[in-house]
Amino acid sequence: MLGKKIEIARKSVDLIREFFSLEAILGENLCRGIEINKETASIIINDLYEGVLEYDVEKAAIAFEERINGWGPCSSGFYDAIEEEKNCFDDKFSELSKDEFINYVGSIYYTEYRCEEIVKELKELAEEYKEL
Repeated sequence: MLGKKIEIARKSVDLIREFFSLEAILGENLCRGIEINKETASIIINDLYEGVLEYDVEKAAIAFEERINGWGPCSSGFYDAIEEEKNCFDDKFSELSKDEFINYVGSIYYTEYRCEEIVKELKELAEEYKEL
């Protein structure tokens, strides 16, 4: 059972790495490192601002859902950053070449949709993890 949990944790880590990489398009990469505790199948994230955080797969899925959607009365900094980038499209249009602008706009939209999908995949892995 621990082997299966570690396998699910590895898949989660791959998704979390991708999330941080995409999120960095909106600012800086907050992930200073990520690994798996092989004794507990938990995920250890070294976050620039929050320090070292350790989550099981279920809690990681919740944390990234909150990261993207906000929590309680707090709005989502993720969507705020996406909207801020979209509001810069007019300025970027005059600053960038055609290809650069297409890549820029595409990367912002891709980041939004892919990060939403990553959160869905993390939640699916959490369900699989919970069943073990």
